[in-house]
This record gives sequence, C-alpha cells and structure tokens, in this order.
Amino acid sequence: MTTLKKILVATDLSDESISAMAAAKQAAAWSGASVTLVHVFDPMPMVPPIALAPGYTIGEDVLSEIRENIQKGLEHLRAEHFGGGATTELKMIEGSNPSHAICSFAKEGGYDLVVIGTHGRRGASRLLLGSVAERVVREAPCSVWVAR
Repeated sequence: MTTLKKILVATDLSDESISAMAAAKQAAAWSGASVTLVHVFDPMPMVPPIALAPGYTIGEDVLSEIRENIQKGLEHLRAEHFGGGATTELKMIEGSNPSHAICSFAKEGGYDLVVIGTHGRRGASRLLLGSVAERVVREAPCSVWVAR
C-alpha cells in the first residue's frame, strides 16, 4: 500500500461536504499526511456570456466579499475538523470547471489522495447538473475517496 503524505480535500462549503472532512481527518490520522482544503470559486457562475455587455465584470468589491466569505468558510472547516490534528493548508481556486481545477491542482501539487463529498443526486438532476465527484474520480491523477 502506498503511504499517504498529502491529502487534498475538495469542498463546496456545503453541509454535504462535511463527510469529506471526516474521511480526510481519518485518513490523515492513519497516515500522518498533511491536508489541504480546496474550494473552487467561479467568479461568473451561471451567467451565459451572451447575457453580459461586452467588457462587463462583477464589481471587485463584490468579488472581494465573496473571496473573504470563502476564506472564512475554509478557516471554519479547518478549525472544526482539523483543529488539533493534521497540518492543514487552505486554497481557493478561481475557475469555471471545478473537477478540472481540482484534478489539475492535485496533479501539480503531487497529492496522493483526493477526498470529495457527493450530494447524492439521482435521476434527472444528476443528468442535468452532472457530478463533480464523478468527474474527479475519472480524471484525478491519484486515488479518490468519495464520501457520502
């Protein structure tokens, strides 16, 4: 079995991602691995490009507030789940494709394991929305633990 040195935990800061925190904490306790919590932030979510006037962007003050709230969310998760345990880093990545960003970050950082939660959607909602966890499982450069 490969020794784990670096664990990447992908979180969307939802209640469903809490199971990923517990799984990563357990894996870090077993292995002594360091943990990085990562959140992918799309600065222009669900806005069709055609709907925006040329050159339009969301105001920097709004983006700054969103980034600040994401950072606070990551800090809260670290304190709540890894407070006295594994060495944890926090990372926010901006991009419109969460699975690609997670997999690229895992590859570039030489991570041994990606831990990700799933919302457990079924049927039409899964088909319409896709599954970040499913795409990470298919594309990740390392092992993936999907926590439900």
